[in-house]
Amino acid sequence: MSIARAGFKIRVIDTNQSDSAVIAYIKAHPGEVKSLRMLKGLSITCDYPVIEPLYQGLSTHIKNLPAGIKFRRQMENMKSIRIGADMPDFSASDTSGHPITLKQLRGKYVLLDFWAAWCTPCRRLNPELVKIYNQFKEKPFIILGVSLDKERRFWVAAIKKDKLPWLQVSDLKQWNSAIAQLYGVQAIPQNFLISPDGKLVVKNLRSKALEDKLSALLNEL
Repeated sequence: MSIARAGFKIRVIDTNQSDSAVIAYIKAHPGEVKSLRMLKGLSITCDYPVIEPLYQGLSTHIKNLPAGIKFRRQMENMKSIRIGADMPDFSASDTSGHPITLKQLRGKYVLLDFWAAWCTPCRRLNPELVKIYNQFKEKPFIILGVSLDKERRFWVAAIKKDKLPWLQVSDLKQWNSAIAQLYGVQAIPQNFLISPDGKLVVKNLRSKALEDKLSALLNEL
């Protein structure tokens, strides 16, 4: 899967390399910068209890690199973004300038979707997300898009072109987005599925996996 990282670089994750193989490599090579890079990638799909001990196992040299120090700070946010935890509230403006808070969406499953108009992998996934939204929109389910754009006109144009009917917010600060930092987002696309009572159910499910998870949750209601 392709993801867009800070600095607008595109990184391709080797989907044939399992999390267990990545973990094994990091443990076996604690003094390599590559291990830190792999750990950052792993943090997109794995929870804090998996990431933290792997970070602690890195060599002092690697942890004290600027990238290592930055990642340690990002891990602090990951502590609260874990399965079963209450997700932090935030307020941001929609395309009309009206404030939207996460808390006001309580009572529904919320897919918090981080994306941007400039993010090619995000745009490729949007048609699948539209399909899923249409499938479950009559259920207690909603999508809240959080854009990491800087230019409002590009953000609004992308919403229109991709025909995204759900709620959208942005502070138009790209990677300095307060919401992205709050949720420890280091790459996009990323998503967080939040329960009606505000707890994290799962993160970064795509396509069929996301559809199956929503079917299991929403068909019970």
